[in-house]
Formats: sequence, C-alpha cells, structure tokens
Amino acid sequence: MDPTELVRLGRSPVEVSRLGVGLAPMIGAARAVDDQAADAILRQAHLSGLRYVDVSPLYGLGRSEAALQRAGDLVGGDGLTVSTKAGRVLRPRTRRNRLLVRARELRYADDPATKLREYGRFFVDRLGRRVRPAPADAAAGVPISRPSDLVAIHDFTPAGLRRSGRESLTRLGRDHVEIMLLHDPDGLSERELRAAWEPFVEFRDRGQAGAIGIASNSSATMARMLGVVDPDVVLVAGRYTIVDQAAMDDLLPIASARGTAVILGGLFHGGILADPHATDQFDYRPARALERRRVARLAEIAATFGVPTAAAAIQFPAAHPAVASVLVGASSAEELAEDVRLAQVPIPAPFWDALVAADLVRADAPRPFAEPVEIEAAAS
Repeated sequence: MDPTELVRLGRSPVEVSRLGVGLAPMIGAARAVDDQAADAILRQAHLSGLRYVDVSPLYGLGRSEAALQRAGDLVGGDGLTVSTKAGRVLRPRTRRNRLLVRARELRYADDPATKLREYGRFFVDRLGRRVRPAPADAAAGVPISRPSDLVAIHDFTPAGLRRSGRESLTRLGRDHVEIMLLHDPDGLSERELRAAWEPFVEFRDRGQAGAIGIASNSSATMARMLGVVDPDVVLVAGRYTIVDQAAMDDLLPIASARGTAVILGGLFHGGILADPHATDQFDYRPARALERRRVARLAEIAATFGVPTAAAAIQFPAAHPAVASVLVGASSAEELAEDVRLAQVPIPAPFWDALVAADLVRADAPRPFAEPVEIEAAAS
C-alpha cells in the first residue's frame, strides 16, 4: 500500500491520500491529545506526504478544527485536504445545555433503548469513580483532562446545520473546506434526512465545500441513506475491518454501484487491533468475549507470520476497490510516523489465506497481494 497515493473522491474534484489521519483522539477523554500534540501530528502528516486530515466540532469540542487554523500554511492547495462535519453546535457548558445534549442524543439515536442503557452504565461508573481512590496515573502526576467549558449539541434542522457549518469554517479560519460531512444522522427519518441534506448541497453549490457526504458508525444506516440522498463520499467507522466485514453486506456494494467514494475509520476498533496486549477496549467499550477471541486469534496468526497486527489492520480494508482512503487516529507525531511505516510493511499472501481459514476474513473479501475480486453491484 502506498499511503501517499492520491485518490479522487467519486465524482467530486477532491483528492485524498490513501492513508489519512483523524483527530478523533482529541475527543476529550483522559490523556486526550492536547493542542501541542495535535500541531505535531499535522506537521508529521505533511512531512510524511499524507494529504488528508479528518476533524469535527466534536473532536476536542472545537480544538481539532482550531489546530488546522494554526497549521494554515500546511492546508489547502498541495497541502492537507480537510474534512469536517456538521450536525452538532458548540455551546457553553451550562446545566441546561448538558441536559439538552442528552435529550438530543436520545431524540436522534437509531436505538433509544440502547442509548438509555449506555446512560445507565455511564452514571453507575461515574458514581463508582467518586468513591474509589484516585487513579494511579493521576497519583503519578499524569494530567487528566478537565471537562471543557463547551458541550456539543445535536442539531439536524436545516438552520442548525447551516449554523454548524458556518461555525466550523470560522474555527478552521477558512471560507471553504474540501469535504463537509453530515455527522451521525442515524436516527433521522427519510423526511428529516432530505431536509438535512439541503444545506449540504448549498455548501457545495456555494463553493464552501468541494465534496459533501455522510459520516456514521453504522454501515446499514449509510446504505439506507444512499437510497434517499446522493453524497459524493461516505465515512464509516469500524464496519469494514480485519475482524468485522459487515459493510460488505450493505454499504460497500451500494457505494460501488453508485460511484460513491468510501472512507474508512475505526481500523483499530478503538485501539485493540493496534496492540492487543495494551488494551481491552473495542469500539470504545470493554471487548466482549467473542471479540476478544477473534482478536487473540488474529494476534496468534500474525505472530506466526511475523506480521504486525496493526499493519494488517491498516492494509486489509484499503484493498477494497470502493475504498478511497483509510484513517488512523494517531495520538502523537511518532505514532503517525509508525502508522505510515506499517502501511508499507510487506505482508505475504499466505497470511491472508490463514485469516480466511480461521474465519476472521471473508473468502470473498478483496485482499492485498491477492487476485482482485469482482464486487457484485447491488441494485440501486
């Protein structure tokens, strides 16, 4: 895989590098990426020949976009191509706005019951942390992120989306962005989606966005939406990886048939595929038993062939012909430089055969260094 190869996004004039970097690690958890580290990551991306960075108002509550404003000389032209997202507005962290965040999350959730259970687990865990001793890393002097003085409130109304897009451009310090994405619209009805899409067409028509699209963690949601609106690009996280190829059953064949470019995130499922021995987190929650077994089997096969697990996690999804770019969420410049190296590590064909035999990778999935697989186009 050549991480610096430029690929055009569908019918749009926008080009991205095969490997991009996402600043989602700025999202605000303990040990989140700080501004200094973000600046170093952007410099390293440019130095490495990468030309794609993904941000969002949610990532660092505006700090990821502000980092790109500081890196203005690296952005645009032959520099970094940027995608940001609309769908949340940043407002002061008042009690009212914090309640509004939860209410809007439930309102727009694809599965409100699951979201309520998540809230329950969150509050139980938070109560437990209040009575437990201070974390070891805090005792050792490692700073823990303080809550931001802002909150990100869902707003998928046309007026709210226009406002969200304008505010993102202000934080970026630009009058346009290469890619603008509708962020996490999973629970929208068809009518709401059509209304929400109008501002994005306006962004593109006015030259405020070179390409427009949708970003979600659900490939099924994305596939459904492709039957309603016509994006240039879709960004899906965690649904086409070396241990989860769910998107082959819905999104990828439809995107292929329609000529919609696909960008993939969540390649490491929150970290466990980057280093299975360092974390038990899978999609930003504790891994389930089946997930742990699949990751352990992957690590075992990778060790047999002398293949870094992270290298396989980067290179496998990039081999699908519908995929224009894959994103890694680096936490430091050094980590990004290592990801660029891993993207180019030679991986022998028998390794992929072993993953198919172990039922980790589907037999019909395109694989690096294998004969191309013809993808059956779904009915549009």
